[in-house]
Amino acid sequence: MIFHTKIYKLYSQKIIMDIDYLKSWSEQIGRIDHEILFLLKRRFQILKKVAKYIKDNDLEFDNQIVKDEILKRVVSKGISMGMNEKFIREVFNEILKEDEKKQKIFLEEYESKNK
Repeated sequence: MIFHTKIYKLYSQKIIMDIDYLKSWSEQIGRIDHEILFLLKRRFQILKKVAKYIKDNDLEFDNQIVKDEILKRVVSKGISMGMNEKFIREVFNEILKEDEKKQKIFLEEYESKNK
């Protein structure tokens, strides 16, 4: 009986350790998710400044060329970090689509304020 009690105790301690590890990792993932959201928010804030600067200075540029350059840079960086190229392209294509939407909204708001 003592043997079974010791095994049970060891097994219980392992389960508690496993739960602690999982909880710690889950908390770390949660913090990383928060950082990703914060960085996206910062990206959109900077995008707003870029859109205003472009409008104020009557600049024109080919948005597709800029997107292609960004994708080339991030895909290369992602691959060098061991990430899947398709995944990187999909994630950044979605970010760039949102950039375009936000830039359009920023420009419309800016134009309506400066009429």
